[in-house]
Amino acid sequence: MFTRILTWTTLTMAFGGPLWAQQAYRQVSSSDLVGGYIGNGEWVETRGHLWFSDAGVFFAVNVPSARAPIPVDVANLSPEAIARLKASCSAPNQFSGGCQSTIRGQTAIIGARQGVIAREIQQGQ
Repeated sequence: MFTRILTWTTLTMAFGGPLWAQQAYRQVSSSDLVGGYIGNGEWVETRGHLWFSDAGVFFAVNVPSARAPIPVDVANLSPEAIARLKASCSAPNQFSGGCQSTIRGQTAIIGARQGVIAREIQQGQ
């Protein structure tokens, strides 16, 4: 048994690291994501308007958007990435600041609304 585990671990690490680290993201429309048309648990990549405020981190299709923004959980980002995004994407609301960003993560219910548990956020992409 130990030999099997050791062999699997050795092969997995030799061919690019753990399998769970190689996540494939599906590109989705930000309007489909914000509109709730993407199921929970899906790994997605999308581009839109992101901002950090005192109330949390939010994502919308664009700065002037008729749809309500969705929450973004940034707990999985590095402290450096969070600090960098806060410095450049902070805003009291979606209409006064923020930044265009590409988000990669998993859809999930955050609070009472569907949102994204971010694994990576690239500003200006």
